[in-house]
Amino acid sequence: MGRGISESVHIVEEDLWNQILKESTNKTNENAIASRTVIVLGDRNSGKSTLMARILRDDVNNVNKGIALTYAFLDVYDEDEMSDPVGRIDFWQLEGETSHNSLLDFAISEKTMADNHAVAVIALDFSQPWSLAEQLHKWLNVLSEKLKDRDVSSQEQQKLYFQMYKEPTEVATQMTSSDASIISKKKKIKSTVLTDESQTLPPIESAALTHNLGIPIVVVCCKCDSIIQLEQDYSFDEGVFEYIQTHLRRICLNYGATLIYSSARKDSNCQILLDYIEHRLFGFDLQYKAQLQEKEMLFVPSGWDSLAKIKVDFDNQKICRDPEEAFEKVVRKPATFKRREQVQIINISAEDDQDFLARHKQEIDKDASTPEKKTADMLAAVKARTQAHAAHNNSSSSSIAGLANSDSSTSASSASNVSEDTDDIRVGRPSGASLLSPSVPRQPIATATLGSNTPHAPSTSSPSAEKQVLASFFQSLMSKDSKKLNAKTGADARAEVGMTFD
Repeated sequence: MGRGISESVHIVEEDLWNQILKESTNKTNENAIASRTVIVLGDRNSGKSTLMARILRDDVNNVNKGIALTYAFLDVYDEDEMSDPVGRIDFWQLEGETSHNSLLDFAISEKTMADNHAVAVIALDFSQPWSLAEQLHKWLNVLSEKLKDRDVSSQEQQKLYFQMYKEPTEVATQMTSSDASIISKKKKIKSTVLTDESQTLPPIESAALTHNLGIPIVVVCCKCDSIIQLEQDYSFDEGVFEYIQTHLRRICLNYGATLIYSSARKDSNCQILLDYIEHRLFGFDLQYKAQLQEKEMLFVPSGWDSLAKIKVDFDNQKICRDPEEAFEKVVRKPATFKRREQVQIINISAEDDQDFLARHKQEIDKDASTPEKKTADMLAAVKARTQAHAAHNNSSSSSIAGLANSDSSTSASSASNVSEDTDDIRVGRPSGASLLSPSVPRQPIATATLGSNTPHAPSTSSPSAEKQVLASFFQSLMSKDSKKLNAKTGADARAEVGMTFD
């Protein structure tokens, strides 16, 4: 009997644990964050990486380029970021090479397409407007090839959204990026889709949704802040930009796509882009009206545009009258390009004084501990230079003595014609300078003038007499001024040391 009771208790415990696990699993599934997918396509250097950095709130001045296929995510909140997220957006970015198209299979699945839980973003480089149409058609073809097996129900959902589009009433005018950040903090009310079969929907015109890919498409023209440079460098006027936007709007109308002009560097329309993606993925109310006035902040949502509206704007420009003319023939590629350095607005902050001193403290301490060594090195250099001067003086004295001894026989007859006053002799050197100092260039002996107060006067004495006079002059200097000369050399050396320490 005791054994039966223990077995019953064991069965009850197992049932209790199974019930707890089952309830926990059901609760987890109910509270799971709804995940949505965004596919980002575009050529290399089109600006999509910088755009993604702005949307993900990363540093746009330090963007890391990805390889092949990159992934990132962003949590979505209903009211503010203090509450729990209501959803998550998975961003899959293809890095500009069509050879990597097969990697899109990781981002696009049958479930994603069936539930209409994906948005495709195509980034175009507006700094090269002559290639906009080519870029757009290229990536639309890639997307069409990848979605060729799309579900019919997804196409019907795109058609229904296009027919039911209505201009928002809460926000009357287009908001700037700073205003958009304020609006995004307001509570987002989810839209309700009317499914009443008796409701009459407006018909879709023949030019709209001719290529229904079954997925919301957003065409983003990046780097729209380059419009000013295009006007200055290539003389693009208002008519050119008017034609470009009407041509792009015509293509977007065929695919039921949204067209947005943005600049990630200036944070222009980036918040509007994110809010529109959340609107299409999670059903939040759209808070922005279509905007065509600001040429750098164009916003044409899907369902708003029509062929009649495009025709009105097309007639306002005068560079092209045929809407079927090839885009490349109207917006021609320039023969030469002007290279400009892209200006990046970087906030530079001054380094703290204590951090600066701490960083250089080791070098400062090293320099402060070696003044005695530097002084000793300088004194040794001066001493060596003084010894070199003395050796040079000795060799010069020996040479002069030999010259005087060799001509002693003729010195007596010529010396009487020369004045004994040595102050009248000009040797061609600055006054006060050391005679044998290497720092003062010596004049050639041939320029010396004897017995004349006029500098560089021509000599009238014979070569032998001049030679004898010079010998007598140098002999007198050796005998009378040798001590004076040595003393002067030492004074020059000390003065040089003083100048070094000054």
